[in-house]
Amino acid sequence: MDIGSMAVSKSTVHQARIAGREQAAEKIVELRNQEIPERLVLHWDGKLLPSLSGDTGDRIAVLLTGEDDAEFLLGVPASSDSTGRNVAAVVLKEVDEAGVRDKIIAFCFDTTASNTGMVQASALPLVLTLESSNDSVIDGPSWIPRRETVETSEDLVEFFATNDTASKLKDDALAFLKEALMSKNHPREDYEELLRLSYLFLGGEGPAKPFRRPGALHQARWMAKAIYCLKLQMLKSQLSLTGREKAGVERMALFVALVYCKQWHEAPISVKAPLNDVLFLEILKTYPDQTVAKAAEQALRRHLWYVSEENAGLAFFDSRIDVEEKKQMKLNADEGFLAKDPALWEEDDRFKDARKRALGLRVVNDDAEQGIALVQRYLGSTKSAAQEKYLLQLVHHHRKLVGREKKEDLQKKAF
Repeated sequence: MDIGSMAVSKSTVHQARIAGREQAAEKIVELRNQEIPERLVLHWDGKLLPSLSGDTGDRIAVLLTGEDDAEFLLGVPASSDSTGRNVAAVVLKEVDEAGVRDKIIAFCFDTTASNTGMVQASALPLVLTLESSNDSVIDGPSWIPRRETVETSEDLVEFFATNDTASKLKDDALAFLKEALMSKNHPREDYEELLRLSYLFLGGEGPAKPFRRPGALHQARWMAKAIYCLKLQMLKSQLSLTGREKAGVERMALFVALVYCKQWHEAPISVKAPLNDVLFLEILKTYPDQTVAKAAEQALRRHLWYVSEENAGLAFFDSRIDVEEKKQMKLNADEGFLAKDPALWEEDDRFKDARKRALGLRVVNDDAEQGIALVQRYLGSTKSAAQEKYLLQLVHHHRKLVGREKKEDLQKKAF
């Protein structure tokens, strides 16, 4: 190596890194344009973060997902504020720069006031602007009982022994949790932890695993609170809790394990969402603790607007719905596989293709949340908005390539 021909100037190296980052980002965009599916789901999420100028500002993560696990980060641009119209303008700008407006068939976003509020929600202008959009897909509802709804409850053993509804809910929950744990198909470890803790709390038997130390806990992380509450309930004999606190922990642990854990776990399955919401409402009508049930039902009903005629059609691909009910659902529709008797749908290639596309829809907003986490991780690494965008696209692309593989797996590929 000829040391004399090497550039050791800090500014020269810096300029080379800038150029290299831009070239790599351009290649990623070219690759994206070649691989991008014909049908896309648009995801976005926002958070207040420090800006490049040192102030605090809103950052909006904008991503696309599609069939065959396709996922593309468009950017995490800044917004002047979190009002719906500004968020919509920022998201639309990223969409137009990528040239994918006509490919978007669905939206996925959190049900915040800025997205779905009555006055200045971002979802409405996006729906009106993206005229080709024929669907709106959002997160499954999330709810956590507030402290004021917490009072007292019966002893758990007596509760299940004397209440037929609770006993049936327990049996159904244990059967579901056991099957879900055996599948080992969990997006993250905390999803598996919630299932396992709920299973153990209800009396299920399984391999002994140590309790993890509780992680970060704040208002936006419902699952962390559910996990924390289940741990408090199972370890309450070792803790100094007041009678009111013990009763509150018990009530929430029961609701999570008996009812909500299944709803949360199946929320990403698009074709199950319509029926699950109906079944959830039915369960809440008969749930033994009506104070908790009514609070949950009130929150759920605020989100039922998304079960529109278009989204309810996802239930055509739900195997739990029988043929006779599907006949009533399709009415006089005479297009495609809908023109056939539902009993013959499984043999129709058009039905199979539509079901594959429906199952491929990502209907929870984890992808956009990961985009926010990405910009937090690399915040301040560059002083240019353009360079920051290149960097984030490069890291996101690299993570897709590497995934969760271990060092030995990467070494095998290298040789």
